[in-house]
Amino acid sequence: MRWLEVVEAAAGHGLAGLAGSSPDVGVVGYTLGGGLSFLGRKYGLAASHVQAIEVVTADGQLVRADRQREYDLFWALRGGGSFGIVTAIEFRLFPVTQMYAGHLWYPIERGPEVLHAWRELTQGDVPEELTTVGRVLNFPPIPDVPEDVRSRSFVVVEAYYLGDPGQADELLASLRALGPVNGTITSVPMSAISHLHMDPEHPVPYAGEGLLLADLPAAAVNTLTEVAGPGAAFPLPKVEVRHLGGELARPWPGHGALASLDAQYLLHAVGAASGPDAAAAVQGQATAITTALAPWAAPTMYLNFAERPARPRRCGPKTPATGCAGSRQKWTPATSSVPTTPSARQRDRPCRPGCARSRRSGVVDWWYRLPVRACRCGGSGCPVLRCRRWEIPRRHRAALVLLP
Repeated sequence: MRWLEVVEAAAGHGLAGLAGSSPDVGVVGYTLGGGLSFLGRKYGLAASHVQAIEVVTADGQLVRADRQREYDLFWALRGGGSFGIVTAIEFRLFPVTQMYAGHLWYPIERGPEVLHAWRELTQGDVPEELTTVGRVLNFPPIPDVPEDVRSRSFVVVEAYYLGDPGQADELLASLRALGPVNGTITSVPMSAISHLHMDPEHPVPYAGEGLLLADLPAAAVNTLTEVAGPGAAFPLPKVEVRHLGGELARPWPGHGALASLDAQYLLHAVGAASGPDAAAAVQGQATAITTALAPWAAPTMYLNFAERPARPRRCGPKTPATGCAGSRQKWTPATSSVPTTPSARQRDRPCRPGCARSRRSGVVDWWYRLPVRACRCGGSGCPVLRCRRWEIPRRHRAALVLLP
């Protein structure tokens, strides 16, 4: 099921889900990957509001996982990866009927001025009800694009406010003072929010890159305008930076494997890939942009915006591959009947170069049957218990993660 169907159905009852920017994206994959909504600064990740999941496991069993039953699987499914075929998902809806939302459009030549002003807005005393996006848009010369923007380039500030329009106007006054060539910010019903970001309404081939940013100083904005502005080697249709923080950054108890986003911004660069040559050109430019912004990158990444394969240890602050059991680090001797003998991949390895006191411990995390490795060196930063092999209990096993 696509999010557009859910958004329209919920709007008919005066409710809203934490849908993403694309009306065409599937509900389940988006949600289990975390789910980043324009309501996220207020309500958090979509995965944090899942109430129950029904999944067919690798051995063919239909399991209902929630806070009372199969909690370990319920935790892992919410941001930790794929452990079966999800057949149903239940999540919370919110009493939201409309938002004050839209765009402020500026000529592309004013990119540095506008994006610096937008950055200052995000780093001020901005309420969690306001989400903004700084965007560089290059519209292609194709019939699907409206004629008034076709073949033109703009820098755009996109805004979503959950509250009184007058308060939003005060917050956005500095951006309006710059004199946009067009402004479309108005009260928008939730049934139309899915179309506001101007993502394709149907599947299209594309290539791109995503990057979480720990910070966005003035130097980062200067770099972005240099590599993605009018002088770009291969201008992409969309390069944007989303403001995060707020509830997205709070890992409350009861959240899943991906409990929060440990970053202040999300960079995303994307373009259509109609063939191999176009895909290579788009990917090359997207990589150039993320490489240029890498000095301000967060230590982790967000898998829903990872357009290429990534190392598991970088995919989220509290996922099984990085934090093992997240907030449930209850390292106790094995009590399960599930075999937990360390594998051949768990040979003694130092916690860092020069450490010679690392050994297999035989310790197993009680919640996830996690054989771990203990290091007794006691050095600064030594991971005393570090996960080397992770597997869901046998009846749920659909994936095995082996870290290098």
